[in-house]
Amino acid sequence: LDFSGMENVTAENLIKANKMAAAAGAAAILPEQDLYHTLLIGAEVTGLPIEFFKQLKARDAIKVKNMVTSFFFGEA
Repeated sequence: LDFSGMENVTAENLIKANKMAAAAGAAAILPEQDLYHTLLIGAEVTGLPIEFFKQLKARDAIKVKNMVTSFFFGEA
């Protein structure tokens, strides 16, 4: 998966992900650490549908979550 687009994520992308997560009934105190929210960001960045990310094996989904979270916290 190509996550090079993470550098171009804007506040608008984050707002969109927050709205989508809320519409799906997901609530998180720290959305940038929430699995569903990070998968939504992954979908936005890669251009792949969220359904693709929902079908990932658990271990791979956590890898995506950790990559997105690490980016947000300046660890990547």
